[in-house]
Amino acid sequence: MMTHANHYPGTVQLCVSCNEPTGRCKEDSIYLEPEFEHQSSLGPLCEECAEERITLANDHEQQEVTNEATNKIHHKTARL
Repeated sequence: MMTHANHYPGTVQLCVSCNEPTGRCKEDSIYLEPEFEHQSSLGPLCEECAEERITLANDHEQQEVTNEATNKIHHKTARL
């Protein structure tokens, strides 16, 4: 496991998800918006973890849209 102490005297920004160096500095850090209003943003993240989380969020959103459309179809069919 990597820690900031391994890189002393400099600091390396570590990903909060995989604990590996992000390859970025404070000015260009990757943070994702919180899913819910009361949460704080998630980060810093490395590019791989950020992409994985964005893909998962998009897949989840698409699944919700599909489920909603399916429910509407079933509701209309039930009324016939």
